[in-house]
Amino acid sequence: MTYKVIVRDPKFGTEEYIDDLKKDQAIAEASKQAGDKEKLVYVSFVKNDGSMGYLNRGGPTDKCPGEPW
Repeated sequence: MTYKVIVRDPKFGTEEYIDDLKKDQAIAEASKQAGDKEKLVYVSFVKNDGSMGYLNRGGPTDKCPGEPW
């Protein structure tokens, strides 16, 4: 599986993507980015079969867009 961290900044209306991460890298990056409480941080993943989902602190979900990190 590959993971992506999505960082949304509602104040400026921007979205940043940090792609091609392994699970542990995505969790570390999401935790770091979530330190800025003004941003919304999500972790998405793509399975080898092409299906997608989101990784919440409590585990994976197929609900879009998941919970902010």
